[in-house]
Amino acid sequence: MKFQVLPNFESYQIFVFDLDGLILDSLNDLSKCLVGAVSNYASESELDAFQKYDVKNPGASRFTKVDYFLQEITQEKDPDPKRIELLNDFAERSFYARKNAQISSGFEKFVIRYQNLRHILLSNCDNSQIVAVSEHHGITKYFNSGIIGTPPSKELRAEAIRSEFPDSQILSLSDSESDAVIARKSNFDFLYINEFARGCEPWILENEYRVESFSSCI
Repeated sequence: MKFQVLPNFESYQIFVFDLDGLILDSLNDLSKCLVGAVSNYASESELDAFQKYDVKNPGASRFTKVDYFLQEITQEKDPDPKRIELLNDFAERSFYARKNAQISSGFEKFVIRYQNLRHILLSNCDNSQIVAVSEHHGITKYFNSGIIGTPPSKELRAEAIRSEFPDSQILSLSDSESDAVIARKSNFDFLYINEFARGCEPWILENEYRVESFSSCI
């Protein structure tokens, strides 16, 4: 059984890294950014309903969360104008949140140790911002096989990675349940790292690897 056992990192050709909640301690601030953007369009009860949804779905993309707010909570008849405004507002707020976020203390040592492998950064961060954020934190140099944002969705991006490397052993590293689902669909192994999380989440299954931090992998 793999649960709580370190994978054999040398058996992989590719590591696919998440950004928020894994490399950057940014999830709480990103949640505040999205709630702040939504608050301009929500009543008190609607905002409360959205906050509860946000807490229960930390790994969902900004698109999924905004669509849920507009379609399920406020039930907008024409959601597109507000959708664009909300996403633009969140993009501006989240850019600074990511730039100010703490970086995992063990990340750089980990990637340097396995620098002979392909490293890909795959994030829900907007395409227009992800390179600037990674450059700000000095981590661009570690991703020798690509820095990839959204849109399109992480699921489609992961499928494209699998298509490009059909025979490679790939390990997805993340703190997110949604990334675990994507990994399984794309035939990636999955390593849950909960350095910036609250502990072992209940969705972790017996066929997943789990460690406390990057430092635990060195």
